[in-house]
Amino acid sequence: MKRLLLPAALAAFLLAGCGKPQPEPQSASRPPSASPAGEARNFVAERLKELGVRPGFDEASGRIVAVGEAFESVRDPAAKPFAAVRERCLEEALHAAKFDILSALDMKVTVETSETDGGEGTADTAETIVLSVDGTLIGLRMLSMAESWNDGVYEVAVAVGWSKKSLDAVSARLLAEEGTSLSGEAVREWLGGKDPATLLGPEAFVDADGHLRMLGIGAADAETPGAKARAEAMASKCALFSFPTAIKASRKAVTKKVGNDASGDYSEEYDEKVDPKPRTFLTVLSTEAVHPLSGRRMAIAVVEAVP
Repeated sequence: MKRLLLPAALAAFLLAGCGKPQPEPQSASRPPSASPAGEARNFVAERLKELGVRPGFDEASGRIVAVGEAFESVRDPAAKPFAAVRERCLEEALHAAKFDILSALDMKVTVETSETDGGEGTADTAETIVLSVDGTLIGLRMLSMAESWNDGVYEVAVAVGWSKKSLDAVSARLLAEEGTSLSGEAVREWLGGKDPATLLGPEAFVDADGHLRMLGIGAADAETPGAKARAEAMASKCALFSFPTAIKASRKAVTKKVGNDASGDYSEEYDEKVDPKPRTFLTVLSTEAVHPLSGRRMAIAVVEAVP
C-alpha cells in the first residue's frame, strides 16, 4: 500500500500526466444568465479561501479537502434535458472528490510495463498504471458547490472535506437516541437569503439545539411529469453523503508507444454502498424556483436523512 498526503498530487498525475480529456479553458464572455463568478472551479477555489482552507491534507487539523469537477457538452442549458445533466455532473464531481479523499488515506498503486519487438531495431511499449481504493468513509462534508456554462461546456465543481472531527460528529449522530425531525421553518431559517434554485447536493449543519442535521437538496425540471418525486429522490440520495459509505473504485491510464507514435487511454470504475441505511427520509421543504443559469423553472426538495 502506498500512502499519499495530497489528493491534488494524485489528480495532477492522472489528469495531466495520463491524459484524461478535459475541455479547453474558455475565455469568451458568458451570457447574463451564467455565473458572474467565472468558471465553477474558480468559484469553489475562492470559497475555500474565504473558509480559510486549502485542498490537500492539513497535518495540524487532520483535515483532508479535495476538489472534484465534471464537464459535459451542453448546447443550450434552457433545453429540457439540462436538469438530468446537472444531476449527473454533480454525482461525477462528488465521486471524484471522494476518490481523492480515500486515496489520501489508503491507496494501492500498480504499474505494468510491456515491450514488444517493433522491427528494424525499434520496440513498441505500453505502460498501464492503476490507482485503486477500497474502504469506508464516514463524515464527509460538501464545503462548496458551483456550476458554470461557457461556449457549450457545462461544469460542476465541488469541494469536499473530511476530518476526524467530522467522523466523530456523524458517528455520534448515528448512535444517538431518536430525536425530533427538522421543521420546514428551521430549514428556511438555515437557508437565510440563499436562493434555493442555486443549491444542489448534500448539506449538513448543526441546529440551535446542537444536533447535527444531514440534508440533501434535489431538483428536477418543474415542467415535466413527476418533477416533485424526482427532486425528492435526488435529495434523499444526497442526504446520505455523510453516512458510512463503502467505496470501491479505480482509475486506469494506459500509455502506448508504437514506433514514433504515442497514444493514451483513460478509464474509471466507481461503486459505492451506504450502510447502515437511515431510519427514514423526511421532506422538510418543497418549492419551485427559476434556476438562474438555465432560466428553467425547477422543482426543489430539501430532505433530511434521520438515522
